[in-house]
Amino acid sequence: RNAYCRLRRKRSDRLLSTDRNDSARTRQLLTETDQVDSLDADADAAKPDNQASVEDEVDSRFLVPGWITWGGLLVSTMLCMGIVKALFDVPLYDTLIAVALALPLAVLGVRALGETDLNPVSGIGKISQVIFAGVMPGNMVGNLIAGGIAEAGAQQAGDLMQDLKTGHLLNASPRAQFAGQMIGSVFSVFVTAGAYLLYTNVYPIPSKQFPVPTAQVWLDMARLVNGQPLPSHVWPFIAAFALVFVALPVAAAVLAHSAQERVKIFGTLVVRKATLQRWWPSGIAFAMGIYNTPNFTLMRAIGAIVTSIVTEVIVMRTKRHSAAANSTPFPIYELLQRRKLGMLAIIMASGFVLGE
Repeated sequence: RNAYCRLRRKRSDRLLSTDRNDSARTRQLLTETDQVDSLDADADAAKPDNQASVEDEVDSRFLVPGWITWGGLLVSTMLCMGIVKALFDVPLYDTLIAVALALPLAVLGVRALGETDLNPVSGIGKISQVIFAGVMPGNMVGNLIAGGIAEAGAQQAGDLMQDLKTGHLLNASPRAQFAGQMIGSVFSVFVTAGAYLLYTNVYPIPSKQFPVPTAQVWLDMARLVNGQPLPSHVWPFIAAFALVFVALPVAAAVLAHSAQERVKIFGTLVVRKATLQRWWPSGIAFAMGIYNTPNFTLMRAIGAIVTSIVTEVIVMRTKRHSAAANSTPFPIYELLQRRKLGMLAIIMASGFVLGE
């Protein structure tokens, strides 16, 4: 199967570089590509629905062993419990609860980062603060520590997943990446702590020059959930939106496993399943829209719209030139052209970010 995938990519590259007037050679290459795609489709049809594509799988030799993953989680949890107990006198079981909460919240952060390219770590930490207001009522220090553990877990999980995703696209070894991350983590412990101590010896923190507003937000949240009353009608609002945005992904999962190609909405409107999935609302994207300021969101929306329009214009011009030359445009050529333009857009956007 992997050989088929490599052969298909070779055929695509050769199609892109082939002289389009050479019709006999072109038909031969298209026939070979169709045969490979047919074999690829047969392999997909024989594969269970829940099995990942072989093209996306990584050889087990390059994966991080499970015993390292679980062993590292156990050791890091014990270290966290001991350090927090020694520094802040927080009970061990409270720190254990904070770590247990940090795990699903880290998954939430990774999901948000994957869908929106933003990791709402500050908001995720507030969730842990709200929960710990019931676990440790009146304990301001413990509440802040619990929120910090959840935020740190979500932040690091998002950073590591971005690294692993980039490595996957470049066919890098996850085990080699893991080794590099471990080396960097060991050095960063001393570098970051030393830099903080050096900085605080020069500049008092907090001060008028460095008020640290984010820390004040965390402290205000801890005070709020430990005795300060919430505004009226907040709980019905929270409950209603929680139910709606829990129901949306559940319904999306049911729709994904449905065998029907067309779906009825409100009993009368019939919509294609693929169209409905494409426009299905995302609760995370909705929350990000509230969380971010318009100047951040609008720039991304404008960039996406401009990129889409430019891509369509270039593709349509290619089709018109092909029609004028009495030649049939290649579907695979159009696909490769769209991918090439997409990569060009990413490179240009990266340049804009660096220039800014």
